[in-house]
Amino acid sequence: MTNRIKIRGEFFEALSSQRHECFLIHENDEITIETREGIIVRDLRIDSVQGADNVYFVCGRYFKSDQPLPREFFGKFQNKTQKIISWLEEFSPDKAVILSLILLGFVLFYRVVLSSTGETIALIFPDHWEREIGEHSYRGLRRIALSESALTARRQDHLRERAKEMAERAELARRPQILFHDTDLLGAECLRFSRWANRHNGRLGRAFGRG
Repeated sequence: MTNRIKIRGEFFEALSSQRHECFLIHENDEITIETREGIIVRDLRIDSVQGADNVYFVCGRYFKSDQPLPREFFGKFQNKTQKIISWLEEFSPDKAVILSLILLGFVLFYRVVLSSTGETIALIFPDHWEREIGEHSYRGLRRIALSESALTARRQDHLRERAKEMAERAELARRPQILFHDTDLLGAECLRFSRWANRHNGRLGRAFGRG
């Protein structure tokens, strides 16, 4: 049985604004354009189907349907990307559940890969490289952005003791060195150069606090 699709619309020649009222006929994998006078174009090849009613041909000609293109015609000449977009545009509860599960899977995969990759890089990064980078960064910041802290020596000692207690409770393999400086460029937040030092998540770092 022949599957014949007949679509009413307007046909435009390449680089022309003159329109012809016609029918686009798709039959036996052949596309023709037929007007009242008869068939005016045969063996057209579709370049793309855009929107719900626009058909562009390889030769530069163009057909605009009076009504949304039939589903069987629209689906036959869409590329994979267009088919996916059309599928997404048609909402249904089942599609919403599927898309939610896919999104959740991507989020979980991203978190697992990111966390494992970051920890692996930290474990294989040589300690002496980290120390050298930290020292160079600190010396550079001290020259251009850091000055002596306005905190009293007593206050600094108290904060160091608090940091020491926190490190002991966290069972860090290495104790961070805490330094205090004043700065107007970096804000009130504390800067820290640190990394995961070993499997016990020990942190090796240097901190600079304002005030």
